Amino acid sequence: GTDRLMDAPRHVLIAGSGAASLTAALLFAMVGSHVTVAESAPHFGGAMRGFRRGGLLFDTGFHFTGGMDDGGAFDRLLKLLGIRGELETEPVGTRFHFADTGRSWLLPRGRDAVRDFLAKGFPSMRAGIFRYFEEEQNVFERTALLTSLRVDAFGFVPGADNVTLAEKLSALGVEGECAAILSAFMTCYGTPPDEISFADHARICRNMFDDLVRFRGGGQALADAMIRKAVSCGVEFRAAAGVVALDGVERGRASRAILSNGERIPFDACVLG
Repeated sequence: GTDRLMDAPRHVLIAGSGAASLTAALLFAMVGSHVTVAESAPHFGGAMRGFRRGGLLFDTGFHFTGGMDDGGAFDRLLKLLGIRGELETEPVGTRFHFADTGRSWLLPRGRDAVRDFLAKGFPSMRAGIFRYFEEEQNVFERTALLTSLRVDAFGFVPGADNVTLAEKLSALGVEGECAAILSAFMTCYGTPPDEISFADHARICRNMFDDLVRFRGGGQALADAMIRKAVSCGVEFRAAAGVVALDGVERGRASRAILSNGERIPFDACVLG
C-alpha cells in the first residue's frame, strides 16, 4: 500500500512503457521511489499508442474494457493511480454472429440482463446458465485483488482454479452457441477454453457483460494520462534507450543497467515490462 514508504526501494528501473510498465512506475513513484522508465522505442505507451491510417484510429493494444462502472475493479485502479477523471468512456455494444447457423445475438448491458437473456434464449440450459453466473461472482468476491486491490491476497478458489473453463461449462450442461458466448471474451487474453481455468476467465471477463466501454481517444488516451501523471510524480523517461545489459553484479544481483544510448542507470529494483 502507499503507506508502506519504508519498504519501497530507493531507485527503480522500469524497462518498457506499456500499460503494465506505466502502472508499476506510478505505483512505485506513489510510495516514494525514484523511478526511471527506459523505452527502446522512440515513443512511450507501447501497444496502447495504436496508429492512424486514412484518418481512422486503429487501437492495437487496448480495444475495450469492463469494470469501469462506479466501484468496478478497473475504475478503482484508475482512481488509485489518480487518472480516472482524465478518461472519458463510450459504450460498446456486444453482438455475436454464428456463421454456420446464421444466427446473431445482440446482448443487453448488465450481467443480470445477459443472464436472463441467455436463459430465455436457451431454456434447456437455464439452470446451468444461472449457476455459471453465481460461480463467476463467487470467484470475483474471493479474489481480493479485484475487490479491495490487495495485491498480497489473490485467493485460490477450489473448484474454479483447478478446472478449465471448458470443463466448467460442460459440467453445468452449457454447450453450443451459449457456451461460445460465455467463452467469447477469451479473445482478451488469448488462451482457449480448454486451457484457461474457469476462475481466471471469471476474474478477467466478469465485468465485460456489465459495462463494456472504450476510451474516447483509444488506448493512446490511457497512455497519455498515465505518462502525464508519472511525470507529475517525478518519474524520469528515456526514449530510444532500451536496456542492453546489466552491470554492477555482486552476489548474483545487478545494480546498474546499461541503456542503448550509453547511459548507466543505478537501481535497487528492476521491473521488466
